[in-house]
Amino acid sequence: MSALPQVISTSLTSLSHPRLAAYFTTVISGVKGNKNYPGLQARLEEYETLRDNYTTAVANAVKGGEAVKLLRNSLRPQVEAALRQWSSEATEATPKDPVAWAGAHFMLTKPNRQSRPALSAPIKVKLSDGKLKGSVCARQNAQRNTRAYVYEYALQVPEGQELVWKYCLCPKNVAEIAGLLSGQSYWFRMGAWNGTGDTVFSAPELRVVQ
Repeated sequence: MSALPQVISTSLTSLSHPRLAAYFTTVISGVKGNKNYPGLQARLEEYETLRDNYTTAVANAVKGGEAVKLLRNSLRPQVEAALRQWSSEATEATPKDPVAWAGAHFMLTKPNRQSRPALSAPIKVKLSDGKLKGSVCARQNAQRNTRAYVYEYALQVPEGQELVWKYCLCPKNVAEIAGLLSGQSYWFRMGAWNGTGDTVFSAPELRVVQ
């Protein structure tokens, strides 16, 4: 028992779209009818619908098309939120029971031996036109102990509507964000991540894409 990992992994941002869809499908099958987690099955139908929509969007995005890629990207945060919610509820239902978690097909990982505080928000950020039309170059100051630099962007929407943030990860403190709609306004924010905790982002900045 001591050799087993002790926590459910909620590190999902590094998973590709196909891997995240496959993981979501696997967890749903593990939760379905699982006697350890009757409480998780209350939203099973809702999550199965989300799984079907996301899996279809991921498959269609391979064929190309900006609209279906936007749909896929907008569904991903919902999938990640669903998995994290179920992970939290599974932990509460069977605390410190990795065998039960593994039986429901959750990804397991070893807990961090020493917690690390979140990195601070970048003190310097810069946005400029990218090399190609429909792209933006985003730069932030480098920080020590960084596992990845995070760049989030969201198409500006009418007042009252919620922004749909998308992201890209980069090992460097500068990233070329491509595939944006030329002539449209986007919000951008940046941050650095050290592998634990939440990312602290810079204040959002609005920019018209070339």
